[in-house]
Amino acid sequence: MKKCIKVKMISLLLLFNIISSFADDAPMALLPGGNVQPINNNDIQLSSERIDITLFSNYYAVEVNYQFVNHGKEQTVIMGFPSSKEIKVIDLKIELNGARLQTQTKSGRWEFDVNSDYLHADPISIMEVLNSFECFEVSFKDGETKYIKDSFKQNYVSGRDGSISFFYVLTTGSLWKDKINSIELYVHTENAPSEFNLAKASFNGETRSLEEFVQTYKDIEPKNDLFFTAKIYRDFDVATVSSVLKPDSKNNYNAGNVKDNNKSTAWVEGVDEYGIGEKIKFTTNISYNYGMILELDSIGIINGYAKSITVFNANSRVKKLIIRASKESAFDFEEGDKPLIFTFTLKDTPEIQYFKFKTPISATEIELEIADIYKGSKYKDTAISEIMFFVNQD
Repeated sequence: MKKCIKVKMISLLLLFNIISSFADDAPMALLPGGNVQPINNNDIQLSSERIDITLFSNYYAVEVNYQFVNHGKEQTVIMGFPSSKEIKVIDLKIELNGARLQTQTKSGRWEFDVNSDYLHADPISIMEVLNSFECFEVSFKDGETKYIKDSFKQNYVSGRDGSISFFYVLTTGSLWKDKINSIELYVHTENAPSEFNLAKASFNGETRSLEEFVQTYKDIEPKNDLFFTAKIYRDFDVATVSSVLKPDSKNNYNAGNVKDNNKSTAWVEGVDEYGIGEKIKFTTNISYNYGMILELDSIGIINGYAKSITVFNANSRVKKLIIRASKESAFDFEEGDKPLIFTFTLKDTPEIQYFKFKTPISATEIELEIADIYKGSKYKDTAISEIMFFVNQD
């Protein structure tokens, strides 16, 4: 019963984080007591904006360049960048015509409906509340154009299906005069991690590649959701290791070497004898998937230190490997699943070997234990160069 409550709480938190991620600057009114309230401005038009979103490993960076045009008389306007007291954007910077502006955090409240088919499997309609704004003043002369740039960072939202999402609300831009003449939207992926499946991502519910993403709008009423989702290539990452051989002047022997797609590097255990009983543990890439249970079809292993045949023969290799697969998840309602245990015998070769399970196994953790070895001609140290997990990506 406790796990069921936990799942519901996480779902609400993720939903709130999505909607509050980021949005257009809005015109504000100062209320008695120092609070602010979004209001309509019928003189100043948000005439154009360019939105650049750059994807990094654990966050994304946003830069928005606005052009505002005053169609009315000379005036000073309070603008507010929507935020919330619970979820703050990171490293917010606002510039006016190239000069950095200082902002003041003011409490405020704006309620609006969010209607979206993209947040969950079923369409939803919720009432969103913004309760904080980063405020700054901008003075306009008659007919004057001002250029404002917002830049900030934000964390991804992780989904239960092994995806990451990011979101932009244009609704706050609807409070300015008329339509937005043009919007240019770009997603930059040169710094995105390789585990992001960018080729089969989605934008506003439709399959769309993010590898070279450009979207433009003309004469738009700014009441749209801009919602992106990308699946993560599901895999198991190194979590812990029982021992590691100390590095020398030329090489390190860290456990991460088994996942670097380079057979010239290796994990080498670090005990005095042959390493029987030493272990390396993997977990699902939980930084995105929160302990998601993965379906594993087979495992590929490059045995020994496969840098060269000379190095391979000099070091010890694994002969028998015990594999334990266990299942533990924040979203798993079953209690007390026992680990599945398999024993594989490896050939004494530096070529890749595959071990296919009779039926795919479900796990969040995979532990490999050295049970027997082929002795090296020079060193007792036992090595493994690469370990690959073949996981169902559906």
